[in-house]
Amino acid sequence: MRPRCAYLVEKGVIFADLSGLYADADQVDGLIEEVLALAAELPTRAPLLSCWTGAKMSPRGAERYGERLPALLAAVQGIVRYSVTDPATRIRLQTQLQRHRESLHTGYLYTTRAEALEAIRQMRNVATTVETGSD
Repeated sequence: MRPRCAYLVEKGVIFADLSGLYADADQVDGLIEEVLALAAELPTRAPLLSCWTGAKMSPRGAERYGERLPALLAAVQGIVRYSVTDPATRIRLQTQLQRHRESLHTGYLYTTRAEALEAIRQMRNVATTVETGSD
């Protein structure tokens, strides 16, 4: 499997390009391991931004994603997904997100990259407000 993840310094995010992928359970494990390894190299937690254009997730892949989601969430500063174009994959992802009760920003599936990056910006603003105690 080709590397699909990279740290985008200019955006401050881990980017996972899942475009065109058929994600079965083994693919999901490989992708999550790739993200976890990359996240471990960073000095601070970064958001995970993932593009799902044309990607499909098998039912077993979705189950495995749900099983691995807690570890993934512990390693990153939230997960923002966009361009989930396959209806079955969209439903499978939403089911797993609801099971794990992800927060509003990280549990939503955005249509465009711009919307997803705006969600990350808002997520960071909320985190900064909480850390500094400002309103």
